[in-house]
Amino acid sequence: MARIAGSDEIIRMLEEKGIPYSLIEHKRVFSIAELDEIDADEKDSIVKNIVLCDDKKKSFFLLTIPPHMKVDIKALRTVLSSRPLSFLAEERLHALLKIGKGEATPFALLNDEGNLFSFILDSSLLDKRIGIHPNDNSKTVFMNSLSLLEVLKEHGKKCLVLEVPRLI
Repeated sequence: MARIAGSDEIIRMLEEKGIPYSLIEHKRVFSIAELDEIDADEKDSIVKNIVLCDDKKKSFFLLTIPPHMKVDIKALRTVLSSRPLSFLAEERLHALLKIGKGEATPFALLNDEGNLFSFILDSSLLDKRIGIHPNDNSKTVFMNSLSLLEVLKEHGKKCLVLEVPRLI
């Protein structure tokens, strides 16, 4: 069985790489709506993460977007030159990334043994301080998105920065 990147391992990696970050602990949250109950100075920089796949279950995407953004999935399909996209089923999410519904985070891509996923960062978040779970949704790490991209690329992950189409 493959090793799963947990929060302690992720924090240790950030420290070893000298990546500036801050960490808060809070009650477990499974949605952006639940964040309203968290008392944190940087709460507004916590982002939303969405996991999508194509209709043939051959292309997988983890998107990191602003917290209240709604994605135009049909327009995103065009941007990505992809087959039709939908949300990834919870069973597949767990099988591929070792996470459940409401636990998506870019750090889960460290558990993507087959490098099946592409990471997509909305361009509005580039070089911004963002808050993401370190594979434990009772903690949030705040760090610069450029550092996150660096970590993911060092682990062989495909990373895209693009203006994710929004629903109006």
